[in-house]
Amino acid sequence: MIDLQKQIEFVRGARHLVYHRKKSEVVLKKENHAMLMAIEQTLMSTAVNEQKGIRARLIEMICKEYECTHEQLFGKERTTNLVNARKCYAAIARFNLNDNVAKIGEALNGRDHSVVMNLLRRVADDEFTTAYNAKVIAKITKQLLTNNSL
Repeated sequence: MIDLQKQIEFVRGARHLVYHRKKSEVVLKKENHAMLMAIEQTLMSTAVNEQKGIRARLIEMICKEYECTHEQLFGKERTTNLVNARKCYAAIARFNLNDNVAKIGEALNGRDHSVVMNLLRRVADDEFTTAYNAKVIAKITKQLLTNNSL
């Protein structure tokens, strides 16, 4: 994922340089600019698709570990097991996928950002992280890192 981001930034820089060349190269400038825009769009869509794949595997791993379905994980039910699964998802999405709290809330069935902030605050509490849940977060993070190099 990091390589794609670097490539996108490189293409943006190259596009900026092409755009600000001499006026005598107007035709070439437009062609190069269009080509670089197409490359940038391709790289960005690849990065988005890669992130979607990582999130799908993350959700699959969490559901398997906490023995719940996708619908239960993102539903309204508030059993201890499901709340812990949501905390796990929020923690990994925030700290490993660099999602903001609004995006995590949107993924968690439209929950408000303050709900996500509360989930993340509770992840930091000792009663959540000292038990089984800390091992689950570490295990899933390790699997994601080895498979995708976040």
